[in-house]
Amino acid sequence: MRDRVRLNRPVDDALTLSSGTAAELCELVRRIEAGEIHNADVSAQIREWLAVNTDLSMVAQCFGLDPLAHTELDNGFQLWNKTGTISDARIDIGCVRHDRSRRSIGYAVLANWPLGTDPRDEVLGSMRSIGLGIREYLERI
Repeated sequence: MRDRVRLNRPVDDALTLSSGTAAELCELVRRIEAGEIHNADVSAQIREWLAVNTDLSMVAQCFGLDPLAHTELDNGFQLWNKTGTISDARIDIGCVRHDRSRRSIGYAVLANWPLGTDPRDEVLGSMRSIGLGIREYLERI
């Protein structure tokens, strides 16, 4: 994070609110899930906050969850995630668990493209494919 969320960014502010590589974001997800962000209680609070994310349009779309009610086990899955959307990028990071297999996967999926192009449908389809791969792995017993 570079600064606070704001609608209008003055000229001397950074162009984006935050940045990170997929590797950095995967490590963040791992640390949150492992209870290593400050301590276990703080990490649990972060997971609770992220579990109420209603944007399930990217990787998370294939888990069949209710966008407004998935903080508890739903459809065999439990998910916390955070998405980012700007005109030239889509980002979805999070962790999903499956109750029967007891497996979980943390993920960070990032896509960006040149300004002036609009491959959103293709990008969202690719993100969904990644989610389907995660789901297939989690459901394998």
